[in-house]
Amino acid sequence: MIEFNAYAADCRLFGGLEPGDGRLSDLLNASAELRISGARIESIVDDRVVSHPDLQVPLNELYAVLATGIRGDPTRRIRTRTIEVVAELGPYEVIGEIHGTPASNP
Repeated sequence: MIEFNAYAADCRLFGGLEPGDGRLSDLLNASAELRISGARIESIVDDRVVSHPDLQVPLNELYAVLATGIRGDPTRRIRTRTIEVVAELGPYEVIGEIHGTPASNP
């Protein structure tokens, strides 16, 4: 189980996520929705908080996800280079780094 935060148009979601045997990116690419355990939903409109023991969330409702914990199979990692980016996603401004192979333009 990994700690999971997600950002949607009108709320932020917090909880636990079971990534299975793979990486979080593998789960996100293979699924249409996520099952969040011990979910807490915080409205960005009126600061209301709702808790739910087990929540199914369609991925197409999420702008971004952040997870901490295990990083998956180390043998699947490749050397990357990073480029700083700033992106506006719905009501959020995301500042961070995007990873790409040394020969690519991330």
